[in-house]
Amino acid sequence: MRGLILAVSDKTYINKIKSEQKLIFYEDLKDNHLSNINENFFKGIIERCSFHDSDVFDFDSTEEYGKEYKMYKHVLAKILYSFNRMNYLDRRVAYDYIELCENYKHHLQLIIDCQCEDEDMDESISYPFCIYLNKLPVQALLKFVIIIYEIKFIFGDINSKCPDLNLY
Repeated sequence: MRGLILAVSDKTYINKIKSEQKLIFYEDLKDNHLSNINENFFKGIIERCSFHDSDVFDFDSTEEYGKEYKMYKHVLAKILYSFNRMNYLDRRVAYDYIELCENYKHHLQLIIDCQCEDEDMDESISYPFCIYLNKLPVQALLKFVIIIYEIKFIFGDINSKCPDLNLY
């Protein structure tokens, strides 16, 4: 989890994204290899594969897992939301997430009842969104991170967002 947080909050990565509006990796993929494929084809596939199949995953019962699992899953849900909204995590948010992971015993009571108090979250969806993501198993959250990455950096552009994240 720490590696993911550090990767999407890396200063070089953020500067590249902000200044050049493209990712360090796959820079020539779209121009050289994907340009022959219709963009609507990609959009159609993403829409069909995206979050519509979240029914495949049963909602998670974290009771059978430990407290550490619950905290990591909570942080992963926050990363997912943040990464969909922006292409990186600012340093303050990244350090907050790392702190949550490293000191999960201290912070666990804050998330037991899904208390999403992230000031960066859109007020209209923060609490229901938090409940939705926190009920999903880690496998579903990881799948959604991959889909958002593909939408932003491989098939779409870095300003793309997964629209289904607002559906719960």
